[in-house]
Amino acid sequence: MAKKSVRQRGKLSKTTRSEIRQSKREDMPSSAFLVPSEKKYPVKRRNKETGTWEYDANLILAAERRARLNNDTSVESKAVALRKKHVKQKTQ
Repeated sequence: MAKKSVRQRGKLSKTTRSEIRQSKREDMPSSAFLVPSEKKYPVKRRNKETGTWEYDANLILAAERRARLNNDTSVESKAVALRKKHVKQKTQ
């Protein structure tokens, strides 16, 4: 007996997800990125209550890690400076 193919509902293809991500990135202001000219390394998120763009600790840490992974030292140093300024360190 052959298996019937079941269409997954609610799932987007990789290309559709990529297109959605790209359109969201285009809607974001350049100031929300560490490399504004290319809109790479987002570090700000829109505050739903006030509508302003604010630094997000998770995005800053992700940008720092991604820059380190890609050996992009200039972006990494910017991310480290932002982390030291905007991310509160956990106390033990």
